[in-house]
Amino acid sequence: MRRLLQIVILMVLAALSVDSAFAREYGDHPERSKYKYTVTPGKKLNVRETPSTKGRFITQLKPGDVVYISDTTLYEGSGYQWAKISDPWGRNISRDAYVTNLNRLSRSENPQYVAPSQDDIEIENAVKSSQTAAKWILLVLSVIAAIFYLYLYFSEDADDKIFGTYHNGMRRTFFFNIAPYRTVIIVTLLLLAAVATSLAIVLLIGGLGFVLLWIVKILCYVLMWVGIIVCVASIIACIGGEWGFIVTAVIGGIIWYYDDEITAFGDRCAEIGLRFFHEFNILGYSADMFMEYWKPVLLVTCIPLAIFLCLAVIWMLVAGLLIGYEKYVTSRYNIKHPCPHCHHPSEPAVYLSKGKDGYMELPDGIQLRPGFYGLFHITHPRTYKRMPTMLLNGRDKLARRCGSCGCLIKAKEGTELHLSVAGSAMSGKSTLTYRLIAELFSRAGKENVKFTDVDNTMPDISIIDKVKAISSEGKISEENLPRKTATDDLSSMQMIVKRQKSTIPYRLFINDVGGEHFDPSNNIDSSNTNRYFRNLDSLIVILDPLTTEFSESEESDEFKEWLEKNDTENVNKVPLKYIKNVISNQLIRYKIDTKRVHLNIVLTKKDLGYLPADVDPNSQDQLKTYLEKHLGLESFLYWAQQFASCNVFAVSAMAEKGDANIDSLYESIMLRQLGLNY
Repeated sequence: MRRLLQIVILMVLAALSVDSAFAREYGDHPERSKYKYTVTPGKKLNVRETPSTKGRFITQLKPGDVVYISDTTLYEGSGYQWAKISDPWGRNISRDAYVTNLNRLSRSENPQYVAPSQDDIEIENAVKSSQTAAKWILLVLSVIAAIFYLYLYFSEDADDKIFGTYHNGMRRTFFFNIAPYRTVIIVTLLLLAAVATSLAIVLLIGGLGFVLLWIVKILCYVLMWVGIIVCVASIIACIGGEWGFIVTAVIGGIIWYYDDEITAFGDRCAEIGLRFFHEFNILGYSADMFMEYWKPVLLVTCIPLAIFLCLAVIWMLVAGLLIGYEKYVTSRYNIKHPCPHCHHPSEPAVYLSKGKDGYMELPDGIQLRPGFYGLFHITHPRTYKRMPTMLLNGRDKLARRCGSCGCLIKAKEGTELHLSVAGSAMSGKSTLTYRLIAELFSRAGKENVKFTDVDNTMPDISIIDKVKAISSEGKISEENLPRKTATDDLSSMQMIVKRQKSTIPYRLFINDVGGEHFDPSNNIDSSNTNRYFRNLDSLIVILDPLTTEFSESEESDEFKEWLEKNDTENVNKVPLKYIKNVISNQLIRYKIDTKRVHLNIVLTKKDLGYLPADVDPNSQDQLKTYLEKHLGLESFLYWAQQFASCNVFAVSAMAEKGDANIDSLYESIMLRQLGLNY
């Protein structure tokens, strides 16, 4: 057992001796360090890139390894004392590194240390001064070169290079122009070019200094040989009797006498130049700068680009959210943007900006939506006015041109409510329409109801005054009698009605089209003229005994007797069957779901006395029975069952408020069917 233990101990000692035999040396040149530090046997030291326990691990020092470090390179960090091992220090590592746990290092005198001479100290100080000066020179030259290059780049079209170029007279927002991205890259390259230029200049200056000092050495040797030759030649001349050369002989002799000093001076100049250029080490310094700053330079380039891209993505996300929210609002509040003239969807409309020369469109390809040219507003390139990009911030206040028919629209958007009135000519459609609007003025308040597109859809601008007069007087007089709707007037009357508990108002469309469009004798193509059925919520069908022919079945004797007394031969009667067919064809053409449309059958001019005294004008059952028994409209009522509701009313629009019986009609259509909440 003892023998075995001895063998193990010998093996351990052999391993330790081998390990120490292969000990490595690290650090600065040994002759420059007064002390050397040896890793204590049995201990190991980690070497890291920075003086921190979180610094990147480089290598590990083993027992017996020698490290040459300076006492002036000690640091405190992470609870330890760190020492810097200066470059070059290892065979595989070419950067500064740090070791900790100095208590694991034993210090001893360095036998290789050579105390520097005064000349070496002066040269070393001169080199250090030159390196410091070189850094400052490099910095100054870099700044000057950078200013020069940047001036050349931005001297022309600086605004376009920073904010981007114009397209169709408009400039995209900062994030969606290629110019800022390109400018960041170019500026970074220019800064690199400025640093490279300054390095080249400093290198040239250092090279010129080196060359000049070597020229001094050459001149010293030339001076020595010239002095010797002149001295010998002058002595020979003096021996020949030319005593005038005695001066040159003396000068040459002096040079010959001090030839060692002269050549030594030249050699020293050359040595200083060589050591200066070597220690100055511009190429190495440039390489160090590249290794040190390539990451910051890359970050300088990439970070602005990344920020721009992030902001652009955020911008587009916000724009998408705004567009999506607006679509939700338009769907939630039933905003379909129909044109009041052609009744087709007006979006995408051509939005206009009013300038000195009238209304102006945006350039081709640019829509008034959140996006490349603005988030909430777009500035018109000619009028220089800010145009809202969304319905939510006032886009509907702008004039616009319908994308389908090209007509000018100046109506505020809102929850759309569509009421159409159908009937024969001279049946009282316009009179009833005016009376309903007057009732709306009275109940909602004149200040809460605004006509829109007055200058386009209603050439007779006095309609507003007439409606207000009807509202005030409670009847229609000769002075405020509505004008007959022209045959070619197919536009909607539009009103904006302020609503409670919402900033989105109502946009009420009332379509009162000339009765000639329901008369087969006029040969009018109803497929084009009756397009106001495209958007329909509530429909009024006027039944006027004097202008409507009830030919579906036999009328009652009582009604025939009244008709013989009151009928006028000069009035053209329109068959109710044809009116019904026109309506049905339009509903089918525009794929209208009749289950969502309310039908209102209105017996007008009830003051003429055709309604029997025992029929209550406010009773739905009695009025429907009257239509079946007296007017023979059983099949018409059967056709009416396809609608969401079918209501029958008897009114006299020309009569005063109580006799007109407008209240029940108004409340049924405006309040219950259309859902006005003012």
